Amino acid sequence: MGNRRFAIIIVSFCTVLIGFAVRASYGVLLPEMLPSLRISKTEAGLIYGAFFIAYTVFSPLLGLLADRINIRALLTLFSVILGIGTLLMGYSSSLIKAIFFFVLAGIGASACLSPIVPLVQRWTSDKRRGMTLAFVDVGASAGVALASLIMPIIVVAYNWRMGWKGLGALALIVAGINYLLVRDCPIEKTELHDCGFRGPLNEASSRISARILREGNFFLIGTSYLLIGFSVLIPLTLISTYAVQELMVRYDIATRVISNSSCCINHWKFGVRSYLRFTWKDQGYSHMPNINSDWEPRHSVFF
Repeated sequence: MGNRRFAIIIVSFCTVLIGFAVRASYGVLLPEMLPSLRISKTEAGLIYGAFFIAYTVFSPLLGLLADRINIRALLTLFSVILGIGTLLMGYSSSLIKAIFFFVLAGIGASACLSPIVPLVQRWTSDKRRGMTLAFVDVGASAGVALASLIMPIIVVAYNWRMGWKGLGALALIVAGINYLLVRDCPIEKTELHDCGFRGPLNEASSRISARILREGNFFLIGTSYLLIGFSVLIPLTLISTYAVQELMVRYDIATRVISNSSCCINHWKFGVRSYLRFTWKDQGYSHMPNINSDWEPRHSVFF
């Protein structure tokens, strides 16, 4: 039981890591992709935008599916899609092909967070849930950091295409690990969580979703994420290209800015988690409240 829980937490960390590594690698590899594919920065934005459109459309869908079907099958299938799309990016020869391949990667990447959160919550006790989710969430920043550190080495030794091929192969390996190790919920100790999550949603559960959508804080949090994403993703995506083309900085040095940023984000995440943990204790909670345990564990679509 303990080994299985530990394995699932590690696999979840790796799944989040590979999803965000693929996302971050686009900005790292972009300075080399532009002249090779003979595309403009505007066209490069279309490729990245296609990725996020696919990611945005499929994320809530996968959140809903995570409540109804086997999460192991879900993670395995979409990790394979992520791997195939990323691998094919290494064979891109035109704008249209790059858009299509990165849309596939975006569809696969949408499973690298939404189903992970309820999976980890089911395998973690209330007292350790906040810290466990923080650890898994650090996989996002670790993926960005590793992409910015390893991709330049691969590009210098080979080319940008090999970078995509290597990431695609890693994503396929993660898919295999998900299939071998992931289980939906702990059978031996079902008191950890309500594991009847695959049953049909009843009317009361539907009302809970409607109540969440009526909450002003829900849209406030969503708007803050929107603004943060807008202010972070654009600079991180283009900063390497700007440094190489405008400032004439050497490619491998220009990409270090992204790794430095991700390290700062990791410290910030642990700091926020620790602050929230102590704040909730000061208010009389024994653990950090979470949506899936305190608001009935059926609605992972938004979280």
